[in-house]
Amino acid sequence: MHVLVVGGGPAGCACAIALAKAGFSVRLMEAKHAAPKAGEVIPPSSLADLEELGLSQSTLDRDHLPCSGVDRVWGSDDIARVDYTSRLAHGWHVDRQLFENALLDLCRDVGAQVSVGTAVREAVRTAAGWQLHFDDGTEDVASFLVDASGRRAVIANQLDVGNDVKDRLIAFHAIVDHNGHDTAQPLFIEAVESGWWYTTPLCGERRVFAFLTDSDLPAAHRAAKTESFNDLLRETRLVSQFLTLAKTGRPRAWAATSRRLHRFSGPGWLAIGDAAIGRDPLSGGGIAQALRDGQKAAAVIEDCHKAAVASPTGFDEYLKAVWDSHEVERKEMYGAEHRWPWSPFWARRSGRG
Repeated sequence: MHVLVVGGGPAGCACAIALAKAGFSVRLMEAKHAAPKAGEVIPPSSLADLEELGLSQSTLDRDHLPCSGVDRVWGSDDIARVDYTSRLAHGWHVDRQLFENALLDLCRDVGAQVSVGTAVREAVRTAAGWQLHFDDGTEDVASFLVDASGRRAVIANQLDVGNDVKDRLIAFHAIVDHNGHDTAQPLFIEAVESGWWYTTPLCGERRVFAFLTDSDLPAAHRAAKTESFNDLLRETRLVSQFLTLAKTGRPRAWAATSRRLHRFSGPGWLAIGDAAIGRDPLSGGGIAQALRDGQKAAAVIEDCHKAAVASPTGFDEYLKAVWDSHEVERKEMYGAEHRWPWSPFWARRSGRG
């Protein structure tokens, strides 16, 4: 059985590694259309999943900065901390490029074929499986497709699987040089009237500042421009204290909407990670969930192969439960902030707007 995994992020790599270890013929394709997001954190609870894939703690410690937890100014002016080190552990501030390259190397090590820079142009369902046409003019035939292509959801879109979108959240981030250090630091989150900010250190003595608001609000138009992005940053009470330079560079925008596919699988295919469910960054755990999705998908595909059936069993129910849990958590987190009842951003999330 030949499986094509579309997307080389954490979800796609976790799936490809597990399938290759189980003896499947696996090809993973990564188009690399967009730069990876910056400022993500891996919690210490994900270490067991990473070690199962072959990524050791020593490698994580070498390539990524330690993260001591999460500090939030949310719902009040006080700082609330989730402290990883109280459990004699730490997480990691992820250099996403290094992290994904390490996962792709693990895919190769276990025998998966990795193609970087090639995208699926067309996927046609046939009696024998899938006929794939790629943008470089080549073709392939696969028995099963895994859509791990991120929010672009390449395969799901080609199959006309619709989306349920819950909000208009958009993120703007800028990276600056910073006199950092290697001691464990937290991810810092601060709610403001028109949305919320986070800042976190990056490798190479850099720091990312990110602002999240709704795409139709005036704050989004301000955040898209360098000078007004800096003005918004300077208006923060706590996040701005980490800005050691006078201003940031040009911000980059990316979609951060909470969304889910109308269905997550069908005959000969399934979707995982951000392709299946776009999580609100506030909930965290995106990488951790992606790793779990990839391993779950591999097990489901193996079951399909053993039972000689085309349609995955129980996978939609699994991701529906993931989505329901995300929605409960998202509503609870936003519902905890009451300081700006007149703000459209917060009114929408409290049910008042």
